[in-house]
Amino acid sequence: MIHLTSQHRNRQVEVVYHLEPEDRQQHRTDGEIFRYELSRTALGMGIEDQVAFICVVGERTYWHPDQKTRPSRLYVVLDEAEPRTPAELFDKAVEFKDRYLCHRAYMPDQPEGLVDAARRHEGLCWYQFQDAFLNRERWPTYVDSANKAGLTELKVPGAATLHGDLELLLSTEVLDPATNKALTDRDGPMGRPIHKLLFPADFPTARTRTAVRQGLLPLCRPLWCAVSGLERSIPRTPKEDGPVETPPQGHPVTGY
Repeated sequence: MIHLTSQHRNRQVEVVYHLEPEDRQQHRTDGEIFRYELSRTALGMGIEDQVAFICVVGERTYWHPDQKTRPSRLYVVLDEAEPRTPAELFDKAVEFKDRYLCHRAYMPDQPEGLVDAARRHEGLCWYQFQDAFLNRERWPTYVDSANKAGLTELKVPGAATLHGDLELLLSTEVLDPATNKALTDRDGPMGRPIHKLLFPADFPTARTRTAVRQGLLPLCRPLWCAVSGLERSIPRTPKEDGPVETPPQGHPVTGY
């Protein structure tokens, strides 16, 4: 699976991939293009014990038809990187912010110097110039000057609480607001319940999966920041007024 582009559609973020032959065989589809619709995307990043790490998390929301009750949400880990230096970390944050249209970046509130450096890093939260040609020369992934990520620093809990939060997400089933029944990974009696934190095998997130399984704190903290930041904030509703574009329909959770 190769990421092609991301675009806004109906106040959602549509992430578009090209499916390789093995992907099409695995998911029993003839289509070469896979469109994954998310309500929001966010970055989680940090440096600890000289280990820099960044991940991209997408939020999917499932609303009751009247859109008045609280939606069900799940969090999909889309991408990751393990840069070698703070400068490389921030450069990767700019790239991921552009590629996945991330609206916000979350990171631990300590050390303060790292947070300040992230705020000062041009291309992530701000642009000095509005000229698209100049900015694209500097950042090949540049979208436009309005595509900036707000930066939020979070007080990260101790190891036991952090791992408990992630384990809770990994074990909590996502309920369909319309039926109050668990959403499943496939239709029919063979479907298994979907949980709130997902690591699709197609996406390049092996290090994050391993970190959660083995309790590697330098990698788990950025993930916790991204998921907790999204969980604590208000999800974006789909477009309500005017004509709504309808992308090709697939499974409501996997997208296939």
